[in-house]
Amino acid sequence: MFSPLRPLLPALMALAVLADRCGAAGQLTIARDANWLVIRDASLPGGELRVNYLEAYCRAGSTDADWVKHTVIPHRSESLESGNDGRTLKIRDVLDDGVTVEHTITAGADEVGFHLIAHNPGTRRSEAHWAQACPRLAAFAGVPADSKDLENYLPKCFVFLDGKLTRMPTREWIKNARYIPGQVWGAPGVPRTDLNPRPLNPLTPDNGLIGCFSGDEKMIFATAWQPYQELFQGVAHCVHADFRLGGLHPGERKEIHGKIYLVANDIPALLARYEKDFRSDLFEPGNLMAWCIVPFDAKKRGPVERAQMLKKLGITKLAYDYRAEHIPTFDAEMEALKANGIELSAWWFPGSLNNEAKLILDVIKRHGVHPQLWITGGGDPVRDDAEQAARVDAEAARIHPLADAAAGVGCKLALYNHGGWFGEPENQIAIIERLARDGVHNVGIVYNQHHGHDHIDRFAELIAKMKPHLLALNLNGMTRGGDKSGKKIMPLGSGEEDTRLLKIIRESGWQGPIGIIDHRPETDSEETLRENLAGLQKLK
Repeated sequence: MFSPLRPLLPALMALAVLADRCGAAGQLTIARDANWLVIRDASLPGGELRVNYLEAYCRAGSTDADWVKHTVIPHRSESLESGNDGRTLKIRDVLDDGVTVEHTITAGADEVGFHLIAHNPGTRRSEAHWAQACPRLAAFAGVPADSKDLENYLPKCFVFLDGKLTRMPTREWIKNARYIPGQVWGAPGVPRTDLNPRPLNPLTPDNGLIGCFSGDEKMIFATAWQPYQELFQGVAHCVHADFRLGGLHPGERKEIHGKIYLVANDIPALLARYEKDFRSDLFEPGNLMAWCIVPFDAKKRGPVERAQMLKKLGITKLAYDYRAEHIPTFDAEMEALKANGIELSAWWFPGSLNNEAKLILDVIKRHGVHPQLWITGGGDPVRDDAEQAARVDAEAARIHPLADAAAGVGCKLALYNHGGWFGEPENQIAIIERLARDGVHNVGIVYNQHHGHDHIDRFAELIAKMKPHLLALNLNGMTRGGDKSGKKIMPLGSGEEDTRLLKIIRESGWQGPIGIIDHRPETDSEETLRENLAGLQKLK
């Protein structure tokens, strides 16, 4: 009896052999080869993609430091487990300072997932602030791996800037650094002193994705980590996102996750997957910073009590505001935050380089912290274009020495909207662009919803404009006209506009720090923060 499958048997047998060699159809496989993570699939150019995993764990203060003598922290790596089907790997890295990082790596149909648990079992804070895994993309991009032209693959590579995919070299491409060539984009909120020592681009990426098109443009390699330190284009025909450790305190554990996508050339689909995979972290306690909890706390906590309260709530970041009575306790505040594993993310800063500002800079330098420095301004509306230009020039001149001083201690300056002319985002952007023309690139924006009730109707438009410069975003319960009806400060979840505004933030792709505020002197800051945490859970 004739079987209609008999003529197909040779082809089916060939497919079976291919599946045995490369995994099931539509299924990536992974393997360890010394320090290489090898990703295999018949669809990949060359059949495989190799990742130097991990290339290095790195110290802070790395942007202008010797890579070998200062930056790299030696580590040893061991394989713990590998699945027989080529879909899972477990690896443990042990750093010279005792920190352990356990990696669970899982292969899917068109992605590789990474789940890391970092732990400091020692009695001293770890110096490990970031780490990099280095994918080699020459074959994927269709260029010779042994080519001496280290930038011949650049037109295939991309990041996201100004709301769109941007191929390299991007605008404001920098060519000078301790090591060249290459390009680095710092993540929002990461000190610009703590990055890879290759050319540092002044622009802030829209999201944590970086990628490369295949030689025939049919496929995309893309990668992301959360939290991330930087996006990087290097000299080994590589692009990668580098994950952030932030220096683990004694006993501290951190979870980190990442993805490598190997997908069809469909940018909207890629962005949708990235949003789905990484969106949930945005409003998690680990990405939240407490704001307006020092002078506004009815319990008048001191540095130790405040840090312990944040630790109890699971909030790991503080934006520090102060009054004259807090100046004598600046050092105690720094010590309490470090002892409790709280990051000093921002510091309310004077509007001129006065003695108080110089004292803060000295404290920052002595304690080795790198907070954003938040400054504000005012001013009535301008009458014409000439007055607008003059106002922008005057504010840029005022801010320039502040930005230089901030850069001197590895900090960024953030323009804080507090009403008036200075509080309008378009005017802040004009100041930032004016400063950029003078070579100042460490100034951005911190946007505060409680000073933005007049912006509610155009918030989606504003966040798109601000995003290339945005360093932090502080939330508030928002009701139309709330600033004029006794509802200026409200817990999250109680405002009639909260759901819509948070949806806009999510859809914007913003991945930087999110602030939740007290700002009510009659309330216990712990209770106010709990209200906001509960409101966020309700809104998510």
